[in-house]
Amino acid sequence: MKKRVLSILIAGVLGICVFTGCQKAPEASADNDISHAKSSLENEVEAIAAEEPDKDTARADGSYDALVGTEENGIWICAEVPAAPQTVQALTLRERDDWDEEKLKELLGSEGGNVQDITAEYLAQAQKEFREMNEEDRPVEWLNFGDDSLIILSDGQKEASFTRNTCVSYVDEALKKNCDAIYKKAPEMDVTSAGEDVSANFSVSRAKDILLEKLAVLDITEINISRALYYELVGTAFYELIFTPSYEKLPVASEFGQIVLGEVHPRGTAWITADGIAAMNLEDYCGKITEQSETGNILTFPQITDILEKYLANNTLCGNPRAKLTKAKRLNEELDLALKRGELHKAEDVKKIMSATLINFKSRLSAIPAEEADKLATMTDKAKIFLYLNTKIKEALAELSNFEEIFKEEIQEDEEGND
Repeated sequence: MKKRVLSILIAGVLGICVFTGCQKAPEASADNDISHAKSSLENEVEAIAAEEPDKDTARADGSYDALVGTEENGIWICAEVPAAPQTVQALTLRERDDWDEEKLKELLGSEGGNVQDITAEYLAQAQKEFREMNEEDRPVEWLNFGDDSLIILSDGQKEASFTRNTCVSYVDEALKKNCDAIYKKAPEMDVTSAGEDVSANFSVSRAKDILLEKLAVLDITEINISRALYYELVGTAFYELIFTPSYEKLPVASEFGQIVLGEVHPRGTAWITADGIAAMNLEDYCGKITEQSETGNILTFPQITDILEKYLANNTLCGNPRAKLTKAKRLNEELDLALKRGELHKAEDVKKIMSATLINFKSRLSAIPAEEADKLATMTDKAKIFLYLNTKIKEALAELSNFEEIFKEEIQEDEEGND
């Protein structure tokens, strides 16, 4: 009986194989340690990411204004695409061993020369405050980058410090006092993307130059500004710059996801007035590079749009069914705004006013012989005749040169007539 059952079971299994065929086990894909069968979409996306970038487009930058996906399910991207490197670089840092008191004096830049080492006073005060704190108010110890070194110099007006041979601070008390007075009261103006267009007492590029002049003492010659804020009130103005190091024109990332133990994220902040730096802090900023390695690749913009196309086609990503209409609406709004500002004019208005202006100009020129014949008949000097006629022609041409004012007047008259 057992043999018969076994034979039937074997025959059944073989029958299933004959009718269904043999299938390859699905590849596994892990997300947060949870494995699942890979979908065809994942394979397609991985294939795009693994493609060797086209050398002509890998570092291409410029404007992008196009629909990704379809009109039914698409995303309209209208943006400036910056040039980007193809690989992610990781830098291995260690604390510096070439900083000393003379370097810190140079950073302090004291005019008076009466520079004192106030490190011992600072440590004594810090220990006193720590002892007086309640247990729950005491700061939690954190694993810091660098060693235990600390040196603080002051001339009574300015103060500078080296901490852990990786961090730097600088304060000009008089300038900082002025900035503190308006910091919470003045309107905050984000000028990160505004460039030199912002109306300010001095430009953001001038602020950057002032900062780089101070950083040059520390052999820092290039930085990447991730944010620039401007404050101005009652005669006081300053920029707050947030920045990271830049090496060979490649900036260190200014925004990070999860912080991993052992990773260092250098960050610099500075308050800068037209008269100099009010305050500057370089946190984990000044480590010495001991090793540089590639840790991954960066997708090119064409690869990103190709991947978006795949997700949109698969309906994994939902776009806007009115993406094309949205773009048309945006363009119409931009045109309306340009018309209101007088930066753009309707073709019919331009044609109408140009025609009227040219007709008037023709009439002016045609009238010169009749108006000036008697005057010219009394003149015998060829040079004087030339100058006289030249003056009359220039008077007629002056109307054409004043076309912009004529145009504004005509448009204004038309608008008033329509009202």
